[in-house]
Amino acid sequence: MLSEWLGMGLDVAALYTAAAFAAFLVASTVGIGGPLILIPILLSELSPAAAVAIVAPVMLFNNMAKLGLYRGHIRLGPALTMAASALPAAVFASLFTGVVEGRVLRLIIALFIVLAVAVPWLARRELHVGRRGLVGWGAIVGAVAGFSGTAGPPMALAMKGHGLAGFPFVATVAVVQLALQTVRVPTYLTTGVFPIELWPLASIMSLAAAVSVLAARPLLRHLNPKRFRYLLDGFLLLIATYLTLGTVFH
Repeated sequence: MLSEWLGMGLDVAALYTAAAFAAFLVASTVGIGGPLILIPILLSELSPAAAVAIVAPVMLFNNMAKLGLYRGHIRLGPALTMAASALPAAVFASLFTGVVEGRVLRLIIALFIVLAVAVPWLARRELHVGRRGLVGWGAIVGAVAGFSGTAGPPMALAMKGHGLAGFPFVATVAVVQLALQTVRVPTYLTTGVFPIELWPLASIMSLAAAVSVLAARPLLRHLNPKRFRYLLDGFLLLIATYLTLGTVFH
C-alpha cells in the first residue's frame, strides 16, 4: 500500500530519499550542488522534466532549513542586490528555455567555471566582486537559472568573490536560491510538469534534504574561510568536469 502511495517500489523510493539526503548534505556544506548530484540519479525512473520538477521543492525545503538554522549569518545586502537582477533575468530567460541547446549551455557553464577558478589561481589574485558587480553576476545567475533550472556555480563564484565563506556564504546563497525557487515551483505546479502522483515522494525527499542541514552543521564549523574556499573551488572544478564529460559522452 505504501508503494502505491509513493507511486513506485519501496526500494526505489528509499534509494531516492537516501540520494536526496546525500546530495543536499553536500549542498548544505558548500552551498551548492544538490540538483547536479540528485537529478542524474532520478533519471533512472523519472522523465527529465519530472526529475527537474521534483527537485524544486526539495531545494525549497533545504534552503528554508538553512535560513532557519543559519538566519544569524545571512548577509542581506549582497543577497538582495543579487536577487534584484537575478529574478527578472530568470523570468525573462525562462521564456526562451530550449532556444539554447542543453549541450552548449553545459559547456559554456563548465568553461565559465574553469576560467573563474583557474585565472585567479594562476594570477595569484582572488576574484573580487563588489556591490555593483553582484548586480551583473545576478543577471548571469538569473539567465542560467531560467535556461537550465540551476544556477549554483555562477552564484557561488560571485558570493565567494564578494568575500563570503562558511556559514555566511551558505546562508546568503540560500536566500537567493529560495527567491528563485519561489518563482519556479508555482510554474511547475500550474503547467502540470510536476504531477500530483509525485507529491508523496517529493515530501519525503524534501524532509531528508531539510534534515541534511543539521548533519552539515558540524562540518561547516570545522571549515575556516581559507579551507572553505579551497573546498568550494575543488567542488566547482568537479562540477565543470562532470558537465563536460556528461556533454561529450551523452
